Amino acid sequence: MSLVLILVLSISGCSDKDKKEMAVARWTHLSPETDRLVASLEKAYIDPTPYSRRDSLTQAFGQVSAVPAIAQRLYWEARLARASENHAKADSLVRKGLAAIDSAAFPYEWARLLSLKASLSTVTPQTAYEMSVNNLRYFEEIGDSLMTGSTLMRLGAIMWSINDTVPAARYYRLADSVFSAGGPEIYRLRNLVNIANTLDKPSTIRQRDSIMSSLMENPVVRSDSSFFNDVLRNAFFNTGDFDYMRRAYAVVKGTPNRAATRARYEGEMADYFIGYDFPQDSVKKYARLAFGDIDKVSDPVARATIFNAMAYTAYVDGDYDSSLAYYRQFLDERLSVEKELFSLETTKADYRAGFEQARREQARSHAREREVLVTALILACSLAVAVWVVFYFRMASARMRHQRVEIQLQQNRNYFSACALAIDEKDRIIDSLVKSVDKMQSEGRIAHKEARELTDNVRRSLNNNLERETFTELHKKLHPEFMKHLKEDYPMLTESQLRHAAYIAMGLSSKQISQVLNIEYESVKKSRTRLRARMGLPSDISLEDTLRKYASS
Repeated sequence: MSLVLILVLSISGCSDKDKKEMAVARWTHLSPETDRLVASLEKAYIDPTPYSRRDSLTQAFGQVSAVPAIAQRLYWEARLARASENHAKADSLVRKGLAAIDSAAFPYEWARLLSLKASLSTVTPQTAYEMSVNNLRYFEEIGDSLMTGSTLMRLGAIMWSINDTVPAARYYRLADSVFSAGGPEIYRLRNLVNIANTLDKPSTIRQRDSIMSSLMENPVVRSDSSFFNDVLRNAFFNTGDFDYMRRAYAVVKGTPNRAATRARYEGEMADYFIGYDFPQDSVKKYARLAFGDIDKVSDPVARATIFNAMAYTAYVDGDYDSSLAYYRQFLDERLSVEKELFSLETTKADYRAGFEQARREQARSHAREREVLVTALILACSLAVAVWVVFYFRMASARMRHQRVEIQLQQNRNYFSACALAIDEKDRIIDSLVKSVDKMQSEGRIAHKEARELTDNVRRSLNNNLERETFTELHKKLHPEFMKHLKEDYPMLTESQLRHAAYIAMGLSSKQISQVLNIEYESVKKSRTRLRARMGLPSDISLEDTLRKYASS
């Protein structure tokens, strides 16, 4: 089966006890027994559990032969080796675990093994950083809050190990936000120690001391002797208050499997007593206790401190040869420490330089991306401005052309109106003259023959269509597109109707049109009705407005 066991519980609605006891894991499902074993191991590493209990739980995986179970067993065995500070063995176990599985088939097991590998001293900070960054993306995607927060803590520890404290503090605070939102309380508390250690500026000392005080009073911290010891030890190094050292020593004093830690404390206490002129009996007591377990101490700094305390004790007792021998051993240990420190500082400087180079490369890459983006935005804006300018000038040109056309049309309308009025006035005058001649004839003031000739001349003038035809032709020349467009939209219109439409578009009244066309007024009204019908215009649509649109186009 390849189902995934989701043991991550929702934090909302959980009690503090639930949060403390829940096991956070996403191991491949093998069997209910294996599921319970995984949950028990997770809880064993979250809560304070004796080493023997963790070892027995880990060995229980030997009963399962499935490939992912083998990888899980190697993972837990590697964690045990790391807890006993045997990083070389832990690295070997991790390598076996990675070789036993396929990263594509078992991505979670693969990521957990890489996370453990990144915490070992056998891996360079830069390699550990790359592993952790890749794992962080994966754990965030699947929503594993425990591993997300733990990976952020690991990134902070990597930065702290090379004295790059600013990003270290940033990673620790990100981890705190993850654990505060959802995760084992003990992990959040452990991470608070890391945050406190980064608060080393005068302006942040009060905040650091407040965090450490709250941790020392926390019942969860006090229930875990190993963690409580770490808190007290950090408090001593941060404040220099020897009472914290006493309390830390009291925590490990009665623990059988903490001989190396106890000897280190005893040597530091003896050294502290020497520096502050404590009674010589106190110095001798703790120096000899520490020296009794010196073979269990691998840290060269702690060994040097113990040899120095023994050199002082032998000198006080008058055993100068032993004192000199102890002092030589002290110098040998210090020399090895200084060499190691020099090598470590050089290595740290190299790592910091590598990280700085990577950051500069990343910054340059981001700068290039920004330059490309800014250039693209400038080009886009320039193109938009150019398009707008072209569009603006085209619109301005179109408006100017439209204004010129409107002016020309208005001039034409005025001219045609004047012509129509002139024809109308001429017809009125001719009609008046005809009537006057008829009156003079009836009164006998003019002979019938002369009156007839005069009337015929007037009638011929009245029936002269030359001016009207000239008027119509002039309209066609001044409005060449009007007839064309109207004919295209209304092909059923006759020439007479087109001419009538042109006069309406010019703004002539029906009376003026009757005079221009030399037809009866009633005929113009009928022609107007037929024109509207041919065009299919409803009664609520203005014929004049419709025709004027063609005249202005």
